[in-house]
Amino acid sequence: MSNYKFLGDEDELKWFFNNIIVKPEDSESYLMCIASRSKKIPEEERRKLALARGEMMREQVITTRGKDRIWNFEWFRSFVKRYEFPYEGMLTKTGYPYPQESLVLYFYINPSDEHKVVIDNMNHASAILNDLVNACSKMSIDGIREQLFKLRTIDTHKKTCRATNLSRHIWTQFDLDFSDEAKTDEERQQIIYEVLRSVSYHFFGKGNYVIVRTSGGYHILVHREGMKYWGTEVRKEGSYKYGERVSVKYTDPISSYINSVGARLAERNNRNTYWYDEWTKTNQSFLPLPGTFQYGNFIVRVMNKEDFS
Repeated sequence: MSNYKFLGDEDELKWFFNNIIVKPEDSESYLMCIASRSKKIPEEERRKLALARGEMMREQVITTRGKDRIWNFEWFRSFVKRYEFPYEGMLTKTGYPYPQESLVLYFYINPSDEHKVVIDNMNHASAILNDLVNACSKMSIDGIREQLFKLRTIDTHKKTCRATNLSRHIWTQFDLDFSDEAKTDEERQQIIYEVLRSVSYHFFGKGNYVIVRTSGGYHILVHREGMKYWGTEVRKEGSYKYGERVSVKYTDPISSYINSVGARLAERNNRNTYWYDEWTKTNQSFLPLPGTFQYGNFIVRVMNKEDFS
């Protein structure tokens, strides 16, 4: 049986490591994982495999190596290569291998705080033990079984809680999803990229943003210095759909700018303005890792490398 393949372009991965990823301090770590997205799989096969809408699996915690605190590309790449195991090494609930076309490798771009992680895990374990004691005092067999099962998940919680216990918020992430029209129109995709570069330069300043091309659109990472440069108006989480505000708690002048610039570029290229599906600021820091395969054979790439020359 074949192995999973995630490392698609080693030079791309190395560029991202050297230019974007910050070396973790002694009390910090990074998180990497595989995710399965069922939307990429036909309905009939999805039912056969019993795929959930989204699953996070095989979390790895990345720190500097040993007492010498080694941090280099070879060390980082080794974590990516660990995911290239045989298909039978990761099975769905119905006993079939996860299809490569459903998988993406995520990297959490902001480091976690190990001190916060330890406290979180102590509180998590303590809560389970307290519930177990209560179940025992009530002689509840079902309650005891439930808490004993939860004890088995402590190791998973120890890894996944890193996503919510950040040390430094270095990058803020924006997502722009392609409309259905744009997904099959390379010229339209180029228009979108021109718009995003214009928007990002205008609001965040050169060298403060990274535009990452994924299979479904673009992820824009904005350095905290860029957020300072622009101001405080995009602090809240929210989204715009087709240029119309969805969340009443979120005011985003960036969307208006995207629409105005996009309209001019679209008109110049004889395209209508219906070219993106949704523009979102997210507090989540996981990103499809540049240089790796996403959903089969699409390689995630950084588009504006020249800004970091």
